[in-house]
Amino acid sequence: MKNRIIASLLALLLAAGSLVSCASESADDGSAVTTAGDTAAVETTAAEETQLRDKVPELNFNGADFSILMRTNMNHEFNATTENGEPVNDAVFRRNNKIAQRFNITFNMIEEEGTWATQSNFLGKIKNNVSAGDASYDLIAGYCAYISTLASDGYYYNWRDINYIDFTAPWWNQVLINETEINGQLHFMSGDLAISGIQNAICLFYNKNLWTNYQFEDPYELVRSGKWTIDKMQSFTTQAYQDLDGDGQYSDGDQYGYVTDTHNLVDAYQAALQAPALVRGDDGVPTLVIQEEKFLSAYAKIYDLLLGQKSTYTGFDQADTPENLYRPIFDQGRALIVPEWLGNAEILRSLEFDFGILPLPKYDEAQDGYHTISQDSFSLFCVPSVVKDIDMIGAVTEALACESRNSVIPAFYEVALKSKYARDEGSEEMIDLINNSLYYDFSTVHIVALNKPTHSWRLQLIAKSENLVSYIESQMKLYTKSLEKLLESYSDAE
Repeated sequence: MKNRIIASLLALLLAAGSLVSCASESADDGSAVTTAGDTAAVETTAAEETQLRDKVPELNFNGADFSILMRTNMNHEFNATTENGEPVNDAVFRRNNKIAQRFNITFNMIEEEGTWATQSNFLGKIKNNVSAGDASYDLIAGYCAYISTLASDGYYYNWRDINYIDFTAPWWNQVLINETEINGQLHFMSGDLAISGIQNAICLFYNKNLWTNYQFEDPYELVRSGKWTIDKMQSFTTQAYQDLDGDGQYSDGDQYGYVTDTHNLVDAYQAALQAPALVRGDDGVPTLVIQEEKFLSAYAKIYDLLLGQKSTYTGFDQADTPENLYRPIFDQGRALIVPEWLGNAEILRSLEFDFGILPLPKYDEAQDGYHTISQDSFSLFCVPSVVKDIDMIGAVTEALACESRNSVIPAFYEVALKSKYARDEGSEEMIDLINNSLYYDFSTVHIVALNKPTHSWRLQLIAKSENLVSYIESQMKLYTKSLEKLLESYSDAE
């Protein structure tokens, strides 16, 4: 839906530009003459008319500070101090200024270390301030996988109790709202306010030169026809192995069909193969389904892809971070396929060979569509339970989200991602498909509180074990108890 709206906006702008360019410079019959200034005015008017608008009334907060707590490594989502010619930065800068002027506020951007490794620092800031009754933060942009851990202890406001938020608006992620709201309680929001949602989308990059050398079928056509399955992909990756260094061993110097880690990138396949760890029933209550056949059979396919064939390189035996092991192999042109974050297309721009972008494969041809996740470090937005002015928070956040959809997301999605980073029209088409197939669920947001049932695949892969059934049986009591405790916190009204 996002891309269809953006495409419509661009089409309207192009149409307006075409009409203006056809106007004559002068007219002997006395009709109106379109000048360069008029052209700019028409284009500006057309752009304004196609902008989405929020329903927030005009409010004046008399110069109040609006403080946003964000992670230092994700500060590009909010903290642009000046224009520098970079499309996303400039869009963020103009968005912030527009909203600040509209509501007569001053943004106070507060950066704290908040990676997975430094989560105690980020969470500690929130806990200390709320516990002390200190309303230092108006909005929190936190790491999805751990920011939720404070919800059950009452550290966050219920978004449903905040005025001016239009929960049906296209700038909010409707899937995430539907998946995470329990008993009228909604502590987390995300959507176009988080560039990281698109940046973190897990997809595949493939080496077009190797693909052509092996004369494999057109991958884009396989996707379009619904035949891009995990078995089809594995048939290609199996053929792509070569013992380049001639040592007769599967080693770092060889060419591989598939290179990856066994951690974050593996989790995305639960969505891709439609094998979630947890689903919401007709009554809206989340239920564990990790003992069902589909979860187990999908793991068998992943095990075979990563460990059952030597044409896949995981590198998890070496003492280094996974990305430092498998990424160089692809960068050096010695791998057919690598799963990656979509936003890392920017990094790959410097590669000397052509690459294309593909969605993660389906379980089989009968599966309904392609699916993926945004890796769980994308930004979730929370409001601390101790605040100065809740109406200001609702009004400003809603307006920021709407303006992000109008300007920041197009700057990243259309200008940077599709125009600058993608190398062919097929990849642009695949980017749209990937973005429209993003899946968010309850278990991703509450992964820590649930004791990580979604990580059962990665843990067994690291252990090189095919026996997922025994592992799940050994953990099922813990998972069930954790889910019950979490749901109980949601049942404690308001």
